[in-house]
Amino acid sequence: MVRRVLKCLECNEEFKPLLIMNNELITSCPKCGSVLIPTIYWEGKPLFTFKKGLYGIWALSDVLVSNYKDLITLHEGLTPVLLANELGNYLGIKSLIIKDESRNPTGTFIDRGVVTAVATAKQLGIKYVASASLGDLGVSVSTYARRFGLKSLIVMPDSVSPIKAYQSIALADKVKFVSNYEEALSKVLKSRYFPIIPTNPYLLDGYRTLYYEIVINELLNKSVSPSIIIVPVGDGALVTTIWNCIKELGNSATIYAVKASSRTPLLRDIYVEKPLLGNVVNEIIKEVGGKVIEVSESEVIKAIRYLVKFEGILTDPVGASTIAALTKLVSNGTVTSSDRVLAVMTSGGLSDVAILRSVCGHEAENVLGINIGFTKLKILELIAIKGALHPYAIWKELRNKYGIKVSLRVLYQHVSELERNGLIRRVGEVRVDGRVRKLYEVTNKGLMIIR
Repeated sequence: MVRRVLKCLECNEEFKPLLIMNNELITSCPKCGSVLIPTIYWEGKPLFTFKKGLYGIWALSDVLVSNYKDLITLHEGLTPVLLANELGNYLGIKSLIIKDESRNPTGTFIDRGVVTAVATAKQLGIKYVASASLGDLGVSVSTYARRFGLKSLIVMPDSVSPIKAYQSIALADKVKFVSNYEEALSKVLKSRYFPIIPTNPYLLDGYRTLYYEIVINELLNKSVSPSIIIVPVGDGALVTTIWNCIKELGNSATIYAVKASSRTPLLRDIYVEKPLLGNVVNEIIKEVGGKVIEVSESEVIKAIRYLVKFEGILTDPVGASTIAALTKLVSNGTVTSSDRVLAVMTSGGLSDVAILRSVCGHEAENVLGINIGFTKLKILELIAIKGALHPYAIWKELRNKYGIKVSLRVLYQHVSELERNGLIRRVGEVRVDGRVRKLYEVTNKGLMIIR
């Protein structure tokens, strides 16, 4: 008999899924307040199959802990496992596979968990869901809330990517912007909405299907399971879930968790100052012998180029972060040719013009005839979104909202070059703190560059 429970990561107490206490669904341990992680105790050899007639992750309902009734889907999950032979050969690795989560409906693995979390809310008659998001989670929650007929509230830091902000505004019933991620979490938890945040056990339940798909792929193709798994880490939810599934099946693997080396606009989704599951991830890393690998913007841009050159995959920075980490692990001798490596590409769909230009490098400059780097493009975006700005205001916005730290002297140089190239123009002056400052707006030529 299979036993399915929500297990506390702190006190190890176990609870039945969908447990109601004091007229509320428990989403954290009622005894110590810690995280509940969905867990299956398999008796004998684990038995799980794809269910005929079901779509998306519901076809893997054998490995889900809760009993779901509303099986609405956008065909999330069942993403491909790609053999990256050319890239593996270049790096000197005989076995390199990529789990391509960009094939999910909103382009990220998060859809796996959001569909189960929203299905839980629907099943219990909950009409309102809320999420604190750095971008992708908000887009996914608002998408599935629409699909299931629920109302959604998305709370985001005002430094979020404009693309993710606009997507959330288009999809959600209400979007609020706050100063940072911690404030966003606080507002969601204080609301009366059902919180879909990285510690929600019904979100984690859907994430389980990612590792089980890898196991089924091995069984079908009679291949050997990976000895090394590389996973991006934001709040630590996916790393924690994969580790728990490995333990359930009695498997083993070294896990490397990838995070950004600094607060950077390219990698904002994997730079969380206080991860909700940070302590858990640290304990996992100690247990399995891995480590947290920090990657920089330049390393990730290089990894995107590798994926394009060797595998024909154009992914976003977070999706490529595992390849950037793998490159470092190979160069320092931690990963060798005999290792069987799985890199989880958690997202994809590179659509940010500034990042695309960085990936293209000199080729893009030659085509456009203008030397526009990442910072200049962000300056153009800022002015286009907010209207006429003076350089000092631009400098503050870049630092506070995008994490781009340049000196005022360098900022004025960027503005001068943009004006000289006809991408912005002076439209007047404004007095600020007793000083007269020049105002600039984006020209039509500048808008064409952004687009």
